[in-house]
Amino acid sequence: MQRLSADDMMQLATEASGARLQFAAIAVLDGALDPDVAAGLLTARIQAIPRLRQRLLRVPRGCGRPIWVDDPDFDIRKHLRTVRCPPPADRAALLAVASRVITTRLPMARSPWTSALVTGLAGGRSALIIVLHHVLADGLAGLAILSRLVDGAAGSPGRPQVHRPSVAQLRADARASRRRAIRKLPALPGRLRQAVGELLSGGTGSAARCWVNRGPVGSRRALAVATADLAAVACVARKVGGTVNDVVLCAVTGALGESADARGEPLTELVVSIPISARPAASTAELGNRVGVLPVRVPTGGRSGNGCRRSWRSPVRARVPPRAPRPCCTARSSGRLPGSARSAPSSGTSGW
Repeated sequence: MQRLSADDMMQLATEASGARLQFAAIAVLDGALDPDVAAGLLTARIQAIPRLRQRLLRVPRGCGRPIWVDDPDFDIRKHLRTVRCPPPADRAALLAVASRVITTRLPMARSPWTSALVTGLAGGRSALIIVLHHVLADGLAGLAILSRLVDGAAGSPGRPQVHRPSVAQLRADARASRRRAIRKLPALPGRLRQAVGELLSGGTGSAARCWVNRGPVGSRRALAVATADLAAVACVARKVGGTVNDVVLCAVTGALGESADARGEPLTELVVSIPISARPAASTAELGNRVGVLPVRVPTGGRSGNGCRRSWRSPVRARVPPRAPRPCCTARSSGRLPGSARSAPSSGTSGW
């Protein structure tokens, strides 16, 4: 029986604010991809990822958290649609289509993911947008899913079926789960002290109110692309003893600082939530969410960015133990779909 974890439940609860807990990847292909071929490829490859053929089942009161069960009505046509890109069918037009696809709420009555085949791009190209709900996977597990869908071989259909359990089975499993939780109670005060200590050790406090966090977060999104030479970024990071993630963090906070200056609300620093993965590696064998959040104060660096460059490493590296998992990062795929895929990383998505 596969139940949602506490972290998974948090992803569902966060949507009460109106924000969509969904993330995506865009695979841009050099050539047209037939919708029937796309459906056949996805059907074959999700055999290796059973969770993509499962849906969440809400259980009766007193029977514990929701569980994953096979969707008896699974149909790839419910998870793949074809969209023609509007003129001028360039990158900006594709991102406008992607923003609408990504922010459309995924129905939880079936497996919470979807895809869209975008046809009619300039140069005879096409694109495949794959959207996952965060309850399925955190960032690293999501990258493993997306990589398997784009690069992976067909999976084997011969796996055990996960059927809906009886109410008696649900209650028995819930009781066993509560007994395990009770046995862990003696260690709870120590874990709470450790967690509070980690959160307070950086002295982050509350973030100052500004245009970034003053109002509620809505569901509308706009996507844009920022490109950089990875070798050059890595070279800069090595020169100051940092990582590529440090450079990305500095670039994002620096850009927000410049935007704040332009709005007449200058910011000298931001409180940023850094996702810290508890996964040793990205894999589709164990999905769900295994990630924590580390709030840190990061200087915006002002207009020159010098302040950010001098101190970007200290907030994160000083608070992450040497052997702890590193902060989450993104990855690229070689894109082994029909036609070659071009890397097109975009804000809020991963790009193939």
